[in-house]
Amino acid sequence: KFLKEYFIFKIIKLANLKTFILILLYREKGCQISLTQKTFKKEFNFTKALFYNTIKLIVEKFSRIRSIADLSRTGVQKADVQKKILIKQNYFENRNLSVRKRAQDLCLNIETVRKIMTEDSKLKPYKIQLVHKITANMG
Repeated sequence: KFLKEYFIFKIIKLANLKTFILILLYREKGCQISLTQKTFKKEFNFTKALFYNTIKLIVEKFSRIRSIADLSRTGVQKADVQKKILIKQNYFENRNLSVRKRAQDLCLNIETVRKIMTEDSKLKPYKIQLVHKITANMG
């Protein structure tokens, strides 16, 4: 798994290998910065872990500019199909979850989740509609 992601690193030509590994660890640890800090510290034999805000800023900047999960590809994008299926499954498990919380749970970009839900799948978070069933004797 790591080797495959390393080749992806070569393709997108990141300037800093440590930044790439930090992003990978963040994703592997379920988007939890505290667990990422500990693992990153052990991985590179640092005496002190990176600051929480440092990791947060790196991850936010990387998500805005380019995301490991959203690499540009030619042809049919399998990741997009997988994301759509994942988001739809998550939606039908819990319809009351906000886009922000759903993105956090799935470790995806908020804008990606919002776009897939509203534009592609026509799903509306927080818009549960209760409809009264019309029967023959009502009319």
